[in-house]
Amino acid sequence: MSISFPGAEGILRRQILERLDEAGRGGMEKSELQRKVDATPEELDRALATLARDGRAVEMEERWYAPEKTGWSVGVVQRLEEGDALVRPGPREDPTFFVRKRNLKRAIDGDRVVVRRLGKDRPWDDKPPEGIVVQVLGQGLDTLVGTLETDDRGIHWLTPFDPKLSLELPVEGAEEVPDGIYVVVAVDRVGRAHQGRVIEVLGDIEE
Repeated sequence: MSISFPGAEGILRRQILERLDEAGRGGMEKSELQRKVDATPEELDRALATLARDGRAVEMEERWYAPEKTGWSVGVVQRLEEGDALVRPGPREDPTFFVRKRNLKRAIDGDRVVVRRLGKDRPWDDKPPEGIVVQVLGQGLDTLVGTLETDDRGIHWLTPFDPKLSLELPVEGAEEVPDGIYVVVAVDRVGRAHQGRVIEVLGDIEE
């Protein structure tokens, strides 16, 4: 029997979090959760999707975890000019991790990510500890403005107008657009990578 009265979705999410807290670092398979909560498979899927979007539950290798029980943290990526990034719990909160470009796992500015600590705290240098992105939970940017460049393989890449957005974004639908022309690109998530689609050609900004 499922829970179907008003407010039931919140109750179900709380039940799930309680079960994940009890499971600790070992997490739980979805089938285990299904046996322990009063919900249909569809209701469970919706509740888990909401918890994952909010960063309160994480799925890794077909097991679900409460991040705070694992040593992982959830935050939002803020890319730096050099290509590295800070990860903050919220827009106005202090950064909890510094992540080098090579450890971002293709996350871009504004993405919500799960981060694992690398090494120990360094309280003497006033910097956040170093971390590595283990999963991208949600996309932060829907569109980007920039110019197109074509490499020697014929692949089109976007150079963002904002210099802080240090990323490599392949772009589809750009065959008729000359290099150096400003475009608006829709950012899609394809598997673990991002991909762009030209949705508007702005032209030469200097004209």
